[in-house]
Amino acid sequence: RDLHSFPTRRSSDLHRTLGYIVWALAAWAAWRSRGKEGRGLAYLVLAIASAQAALGIATILFGSPLSLSLIHQGGAVALWLAATARLLVGAPSRSVT
Repeated sequence: RDLHSFPTRRSSDLHRTLGYIVWALAAWAAWRSRGKEGRGLAYLVLAIASAQAALGIATILFGSPLSLSLIHQGGAVALWLAATARLLVGAPSRSVT
């Protein structure tokens, strides 16, 4: 099966579409956080999402070498951690009484 076969193509189209959605949400969150607490983390999430997009494109253009694929996976973990940290910073604090 080649790269353009139907199941592979559908999977890569879904991955790319989810990447667009994640990047758009990161950009929206960074824009909304201007002047608020946690804006540095929001900008970090946007920067990591942008790097992820660039890595994804490079991975495809270079024929999916293992090294780029692993870096792309590591970037996904970094993006998840940064987004989680941003959510925790923006969450209202709860006091136990």
